[in-house]
Amino acid sequence: MNITLWICQVLLSIIFTMVGFMKLFMPVSKLSENMKWVSDFPTSFVRCLGLAELLIGLLIILPRVIKSVPFSVTNYSSYAIVVVMIGAMALHIRRGEYNMIISPLIFIVLAVLVIYFLKINV
Repeated sequence: MNITLWICQVLLSIIFTMVGFMKLFMPVSKLSENMKWVSDFPTSFVRCLGLAELLIGLLIILPRVIKSVPFSVTNYSSYAIVVVMIGAMALHIRRGEYNMIISPLIFIVLAVLVIYFLKINV
């Protein structure tokens, strides 16, 4: 179970750190080529979302790497992933992009697995 927990945390960390970094630092015109929804929101919202995702990506793995950080940080990061991905799913449903809700669902499942494995390991 510990290996599964590590795999879920590393996957979520890599994905959220990369996507958050992109939303935070890439020009919005470049982002809107791959993420069509970006053009519907102000740049400040996209940047704030990028910062949140970058922090989530770092904080979901930080307690495993730096032992002095409490594991509750990982739990809160996992819950944050669930909230952000529910918002992403709602956005894609509202835009009629039903094929785009698959990846947020996968991230929710990974985050719930992290929450579950942390709960049974503690």
